[in-house]
Amino acid sequence: MGNQEKQIVVEFWTSVKSLDLEKIGQLLTLDVNWSQPGVNMISGLKCSQQEVFGMVGKMFEISDNTLQLNAFNSISIHGNQVACLLHWTAE
Repeated sequence: MGNQEKQIVVEFWTSVKSLDLEKIGQLLTLDVNWSQPGVNMISGLKCSQQEVFGMVGKMFEISDNTLQLNAFNSISIHGNQVACLLHWTAE
């Protein structure tokens, strides 16, 4: 895992945690492929920045805008793929 790639991932999740939408938009490529695990209304492959933002919007809607990223760790990078363990809370 390269330090530059890891720093970008840390910067992205730090921006998500602080809800810095401008920075998130700068760091998330327009043609991102995002695989959201699970079997529910938000899971599945998202193939653009717009689809990812739509998924996150749905997560906020479901949680009555109480969704919050509390922590991220276990960052694994392989080529242009990233996996992270995230801890979210909502009321």
